[in-house]
Amino acid sequence: MNDADKKALLYTHAEQAPDLPTVVFPNTRAFEQIRNTDSPFIECHDLPRRTDSRGLNGVDDKGGILQFNIYANIGSAIEPSRIADSLLLLYKRGTSFGRIRIDTAGWVDPGIKDGGRYIQPVSIPYRFID
Repeated sequence: MNDADKKALLYTHAEQAPDLPTVVFPNTRAFEQIRNTDSPFIECHDLPRRTDSRGLNGVDDKGGILQFNIYANIGSAIEPSRIADSLLLLYKRGTSFGRIRIDTAGWVDPGIKDGGRYIQPVSIPYRFID
């Protein structure tokens, strides 16, 4: 499985969740369009780590952190902390899909203000067995 397939598997899990705002990816037309609106959205990044070998059988243990940035207008009714909780439940410890496993719990990082928006980062560590 190549890197693009792995990312698609990671991202599709969030895209299909019914209670989350639109999930977009950096450097895409969808990101450029939604960031200029008042709509809340989630920006998604894959931060891979080094590849480890598992035993002598040639199986690679790849992984990294799936980084979500929740964007919401300051003062809006949308609460980024509730969206963060939904993401943590969606990618909770023990979850697996395809060859991706969530072995450790994710966390919510400190939020920041950027202009009129509040950005709440959420980090989800994952393992990908190839």
